[in-house]
Amino acid sequence: MNVASKLICGIALCLLLGSAHAVGSPQVAMQLNARYSSTPAQCVGRAPAFACSGVLLRAVPASDVETFWEKDDAAQLIFLRKDRALDGLAAPSGFVLFDRLTAVGLGKPYQAGSSAGGVVVSTWHAQVPAQLPIQAIFYDVTRAGALAAAQRSQRAYFYATAQWLPVVRLHLGDGDGLVFGFSQQDQLDNGYRVTRRLNQRYADTRPACISGRSGFDCNGVLLRSTGTGNFKAWNPAPRALKNGGVSFSYLRSDMAIKVVVWPQGYLIRETAAPVVHTLPAACLYAADGATHDAVSTNTCTFRGWCDEKQPPVNSVATWSASTAGDRFRSCAFRADATALQLMVEIRQKVPGLTGWNEIMVPTWPQDIAAQLPIEAFFFSATAHYLGHVGGTNGLAGGQSFQQDYFKETNRWLPLVELDVQAANRQPFIYNPAVQQLK
Repeated sequence: MNVASKLICGIALCLLLGSAHAVGSPQVAMQLNARYSSTPAQCVGRAPAFACSGVLLRAVPASDVETFWEKDDAAQLIFLRKDRALDGLAAPSGFVLFDRLTAVGLGKPYQAGSSAGGVVVSTWHAQVPAQLPIQAIFYDVTRAGALAAAQRSQRAYFYATAQWLPVVRLHLGDGDGLVFGFSQQDQLDNGYRVTRRLNQRYADTRPACISGRSGFDCNGVLLRSTGTGNFKAWNPAPRALKNGGVSFSYLRSDMAIKVVVWPQGYLIRETAAPVVHTLPAACLYAADGATHDAVSTNTCTFRGWCDEKQPPVNSVATWSASTAGDRFRSCAFRADATALQLMVEIRQKVPGLTGWNEIMVPTWPQDIAAQLPIEAFFFSATAHYLGHVGGTNGLAGGQSFQQDYFKETNRWLPLVELDVQAANRQPFIYNPAVQQLK
């Protein structure tokens, strides 16, 4: 286990986090919408309407979201149904109960009765939260901070029970009877899925994809690391606006990378992924390309294309000869499958290439965060500029990027730890405890 994870959680808890499995799905929202739209006057056997229709929920104040289940023995809830007016909720997030029949089937029966303010559940055993008939955590999509509050509840309940509750969206303004919604991206445990994808792509060393295009289309992980400051991490820097290229590194298990540049940044989807704005590789440098020297000229052509040199640079031997021991003098390879495989051979056969490679991506417009294929943010203790200004604390930097992105897009992306020296060759690690949920 890495140092940061040891500082954040104990051994038993970390083992629990690593073996977590999600339980949420879109079917939860479908079930809630069906109950919301059902409007019988009463249930079979003259049971009250809330026994077979509508949704019982409770809004939880911000101060209580991490102990939301610790209520009095008699818990009062709102009876939400399509034909019942509701002026609003006292808090932007809370929890939803299973219907009574389902709760019985799950071994979590409860007794409830009508009251002037809604419905009172008279059998509420807060000391055993895993046995409470809670189906989901909800958040009001129209209110600021609601998702973060719901995720804090989701995380706290998991720590208390080792069970993930799904987070559902609630939009009372919808007029079609579909007031509940579900998004996988809202789930705090989605970070496990993202990390699994990243590690799978890291381990996939095919030089070309099924389509015949380079591995960038389907494997490896493109990483953009940067310092921190008064800027948006996903916006191209002023230099990139002049020279037309943004620097990335390409992580893959056969690249022999033992250190990244900055201790925080972001990771992007493979180029074949369906996204609004793709970030394709324009050219490759087997090591640090020193592209900062390209002040106002194209970062791929300022030292020339390798295949246009005389003689062409197309092997380990010709690359070594052309750089004459100075990796910062390298020409640029084109971003195709042949060049990608040659970069692998150079990194494996030329002594001393344990630092980062450099992949240039064409500059994109400013302030289009929601359109970019960002998959996650990262922090790392195996970084060149760890401890330097702008990179003193990778965790704090990664959390600030995660929070800035959420403020701009209203989308939550996981923050993962990156250890390129991981002995198990699984460099991406997810821990719910380090997520910035404000």
